[in-house]
Amino acid sequence: MEFTLLTGKRVAMMVLAFASFFLISIGETKAESLLGDKLLHEGKSHEQVSLLQELLSERGYIESEVQEGTYDQATRNAVMSFQKEHSLLTDGVAGPQTLGALQVLRQGDEGQVVLALQEDLAALGVYTGKLDGEFGPVTHRSVKTFQQENGILVDGLAGPQTYGKLHKALNNPGTLVSPSSSSSSNEASSSLNSSDSGTSSSANSGSASNSEGSTSSSSESSSSESSGQANAETNDASSSGTDRSGNTSASQGQTMTVEATAYTAYCNGCSGITATGLDLRSNPGKKVIAVDPSVIPLGSTVHVEGYGTFIAGDTGGAIRGNKIDIFMPSREDAIQFGRRTVTITVQN
Repeated sequence: MEFTLLTGKRVAMMVLAFASFFLISIGETKAESLLGDKLLHEGKSHEQVSLLQELLSERGYIESEVQEGTYDQATRNAVMSFQKEHSLLTDGVAGPQTLGALQVLRQGDEGQVVLALQEDLAALGVYTGKLDGEFGPVTHRSVKTFQQENGILVDGLAGPQTYGKLHKALNNPGTLVSPSSSSSSNEASSSLNSSDSGTSSSANSGSASNSEGSTSSSSESSSSESSGQANAETNDASSSGTDRSGNTSASQGQTMTVEATAYTAYCNGCSGITATGLDLRSNPGKKVIAVDPSVIPLGSTVHVEGYGTFIAGDTGGAIRGNKIDIFMPSREDAIQFGRRTVTITVQN
């Protein structure tokens, strides 16, 4: 009898152990089932690149042989084809918007790519729930509201068409929700952690609102995926000495009033590399601002009244005219900063 009971207990323990392992495995699989926690770009080798290649192949975008698991030129070309066809930022980098569109997010999904979606919708004033990376009923309703407002199929699924409209909306500054221009930031700070019934802040938490998965207002620094495009525009503007609004470049010692926002190196879709090649993630203490080079030349030393002296070392597609974007190592600090009017002096 003792042998039978002992054997039974051992069997029961083995069954429980197997069941626990099975349940944990399912949980891990679900957590890792969505791409989006890593920015995928040319030269990167990772198992997520293999999953990306599978998605692209299933949708007919892989037209030539690719090196499995390596983000090679063929993979980049496929990503760009997908981006171009669906009106996304065409830069060949697979960030949250591109990955979200490829996977078609729906209720029950979770992860960084869902968080990026929530942040984008919050920046547009459509999502007022918690920024928790969980595609629940509130996110589902927000997606449907956005779809209805933009005249596309209302199904609550975030796919290519929805992301295409989302990218377009995020690049229209008039549609973005931003904090008060007052220097008081308590309202913006408290709204970040709001519940489903609250409002979500859209203060800059990262650079590049036209990059994949930006969370911010119209601020858009080139540590995003689109620095190359911004640099090209910079060269065109600099050749004439004026920006597209007719603003002339600031001369040494010139003082001016500008609109200031803030960004970090860790926004969704950001590489952390500035237009001048500085790695902000490796150098979080650097005092850098993003500028319109046709107004403030890159490399200039700029004193921002009340905040210190910075190097004009970055650019951004939405930083045009008398606007600057101040790099901050902390997302919380960037959100609290919000949008302010400041006085700057271009020192050299």
